[in-house]
Amino acid sequence: MTKRCRIVLLAVAFFLLSSTTLGAQNLPSELSDKEFWKIVTDFSEPNGYYRYENFVSNEDDYQNFLPELTRIFNPGSIYVGVGPEQNFTYISALKPKLAFVVDIRRQNMLELLLYKALFELSTDRADFASRLFSRKATKNVSATAGPSELLEAFENIPGDKQLFDANLASAWDLLTRKHGFDLSPDDDKEAITKVFTAFFDNGPALDYFSNKAKTRQIGYKTIMAMSDLTGRQWSYLATEENFRVVQQYEKKNLIVPLVGDFAGPKAIRAIGQYAKEHNATIGVFYTSNVDEYLFSDNLQAKYLANIATFPLNSSSMMIRMTGGPGPVPDGTYQILPGKTWAGVLCPLPDLMKAFNAGQVQTRTDINWLSRR
Repeated sequence: MTKRCRIVLLAVAFFLLSSTTLGAQNLPSELSDKEFWKIVTDFSEPNGYYRYENFVSNEDDYQNFLPELTRIFNPGSIYVGVGPEQNFTYISALKPKLAFVVDIRRQNMLELLLYKALFELSTDRADFASRLFSRKATKNVSATAGPSELLEAFENIPGDKQLFDANLASAWDLLTRKHGFDLSPDDDKEAITKVFTAFFDNGPALDYFSNKAKTRQIGYKTIMAMSDLTGRQWSYLATEENFRVVQQYEKKNLIVPLVGDFAGPKAIRAIGQYAKEHNATIGVFYTSNVDEYLFSDNLQAKYLANIATFPLNSSSMMIRMTGGPGPVPDGTYQILPGKTWAGVLCPLPDLMKAFNAGQVQTRTDINWLSRR
């Protein structure tokens, strides 16, 4: 190799390294309360409708791809997700520079703000669980306890109404007085109280349909105690370390909840623009099974056009959930024994290439681009 070739290769390597780290340098390491709330209000869309309230996830295959995803994820990039607590597990595992959680329901945004307050107020996992379920532990919980042992200490006992009232008041005070978030003392407080009451009434048994006359599904405790195929537990309550990772994100205002429709005109595109302005990329987009509804409503073109505004890198991935009760309709995936869902990864650059070529007409087309 000539000296000139070596110089060229070193220059290319330096450029690639710089382009990888540039976004991490330009994204904030912390957001002020004012910056955080401005993003929430400026990026959000009006409250929308979803048929279920889903205070908690019901996805039982949400960890099996994490060993692969953690190997390829660029930690200097942005995480985008949907729904409630499963985002905390992905954030604790991936450790992105910044996270946005977008959901069509304002109630989900308020639930995440309630979580934020509880994370900030708590000293450790046991204190957090006590505040979340408004229960006093029936036994001492070791710092090394697994998630099942942790939550067993809050099972089979009624919620403490006095503790509920005190925790709700502390959370509301932290959000509105300490942080200064402009929340409505009527509608927003009522919605937060409704969410908190679901945790109070059900404790660690809370599931997706706890507020509906439906067959009970997997509960909070079960979700927290799940593992990947090697037996590793990834949930945000699996270890003190996982919990504290998320706690630090919350204290730094780096988990930003938004109200928005994936096919809507504003929220997703605002995130894409924000990433571009900060020379950052979207490393992961966790979508659950939202595309199922968007294809059913013939909104897939708007949805995919929104994703096309995301700046991506070669490892940018979409986390998707396929299945639900019964087999995957198009036969593209096998549901693992004992599972209801199949969690899959779809490379976002491949999806956008197919979309631009007019090759994404059905949800099955995205399924074929995805892998377990």
